[in-house]
Amino acid sequence: MSYTEDSLTDGEEIVEIFKLHWTVTLMPLAVLILSVGLLFPVSIYMWLRNRTREYSVTTRRIIRKVGIISRNTDEMKLEAVETVEIRQGISQRILGSGHILITGRGSSAMGYDNVDEPMRVKKVIENTVQA
Repeated sequence: MSYTEDSLTDGEEIVEIFKLHWTVTLMPLAVLILSVGLLFPVSIYMWLRNRTREYSVTTRRIIRKVGIISRNTDEMKLEAVETVEIRQGISQRILGSGHILITGRGSSAMGYDNVDEPMRVKKVIENTVQA
């Protein structure tokens, strides 16, 4: 069961859980292949770090969870969202990945790194905020 599912409050529903882009798995694989086993623990750590990230939107909040053994979460109520921005480099545009920066009231901000289909993620968040 995911962190988002575990943390739902009464009446709250998951709108969507976003996926990381497939290129995120290339770095641990490249480290593993290039190191021929010497950096095996590093590649395992990178793979686990990517597998344990969770980015989601519910009917009440936006959630970012990271951590392998420890857990660090950022949550923002939908009412507090002011802007949703996409940050993409050239290679990310070509491959269809990107970073999402969500800013809220005051100085609060939250980021989703290396998400798949960032434009769709932006639209889902904005549509959920407006609903």
